[in-house]
Amino acid sequence: YKVIAPANLAYTFNVFLSMEELEIGTFNVEADEKRLKELFKETGATVCLTTALAYYDNYFREPAFHAYGDNKVCEALKELPSGLAHVKVYKNDLIEPKDFISSNGLKRTSQLRTVIDLLCSKRAYGAERLIKKMWG
Repeated sequence: YKVIAPANLAYTFNVFLSMEELEIGTFNVEADEKRLKELFKETGATVCLTTALAYYDNYFREPAFHAYGDNKVCEALKELPSGLAHVKVYKNDLIEPKDFISSNGLKRTSQLRTVIDLLCSKRAYGAERLIKKMWG
């Protein structure tokens, strides 16, 4: 079989996956990007959505940090002082090894999973350049 419109196929995932439904915590903390990445490494979180997109494309920037994780991540974020860094944590449903990449101890969603997550969070506009890069 040959898939003639892979981006359209990926878009159908939003019928089955809603990032809003996976959200387990939202935090406003006093931490910079470096500190949050360290926290994500320490807790085994996997950066996703626009945070992962930043590794694949420099076009879209969102003033928030996103990661798949568990209660360990949420508890670590609760320990930080309140601040301006907006962080959202999502229930970790990354079961396939192809769903994420690990680099220097920090995990991030793969290009394909990043696109799927962006489409399932109503952020397709952020994935446009990555979609073109992946599928022409």
